[in-house]
Amino acid sequence: MKPSGFTPPFVKGGQGENLAAFCQVFDFVVFSMDNRRNGKFKTNSIIRQLICGRLGYHIINNIRGFVVPKASNLKKGNVVKINGRPCQVKKIDVHTPSARGANTLYKVRFSEIPSGQKLDQTFRGNDNLEEMDLERRSVSYIFREQDMYTFMDLENYEQNTLSSDSMEAQIQWLSEGLEGIIALLLDGDIIGIELPSSVELEIIETAPIIKGATATNRNKPATLSNRVVVQVPEYLSPGDVIQVNIETGGYMSRV
Repeated sequence: MKPSGFTPPFVKGGQGENLAAFCQVFDFVVFSMDNRRNGKFKTNSIIRQLICGRLGYHIINNIRGFVVPKASNLKKGNVVKINGRPCQVKKIDVHTPSARGANTLYKVRFSEIPSGQKLDQTFRGNDNLEEMDLERRSVSYIFREQDMYTFMDLENYEQNTLSSDSMEAQIQWLSEGLEGIIALLLDGDIIGIELPSSVELEIIETAPIIKGATATNRNKPATLSNRVVVQVPEYLSPGDVIQVNIETGGYMSRV
């Protein structure tokens, strides 16, 4: 026997719906415990409200897929719902005010899916956005044909293609054998990818080592094997392999 009105909690809507789903689970668990004692459902309504209202809110806001991310946590490639439509984050500019107590502003450029139409929005750091329920699949990059890039699912070997417009700055970090690529699927269609946080690349061109240069000296430009130019310590030379932060394009360490 189940509590009156109980329905399976497979809800993927907004926060209110997810909280209702959590309360349904809570009711069912408590009912099962009460049922073992005397066959009656005696959940105290006040306790239920406290648990569902506070604990439920905490759980929902800390489980990926249920929750709504804050603007301050947005990253390139995230897909959120803007005006009821899926939009992917393409660019984030952070504006820190000089006035004490003023809010940091996040100017975000979105690309609407699937039209590709650009949309600019400004948020405060604690503003909430509704994240889309996406399927994430591990893939590998296999080849390029004109402006189309093909990826293969590492589990079922299915292939999906993305246009260069869908990836923009991510393209410069793509290379065969790159591990940690995640495909983002919406309703079974690939809409974007997530790259690993860093990548290892070889320096193919840079100025000669300056005698006496150490890790604390100045930087110099270096061209990497993907043709991207980054600033590296002066003691590095062609042939060295370095780790680069994909998000910032900055040097991290020598491998």
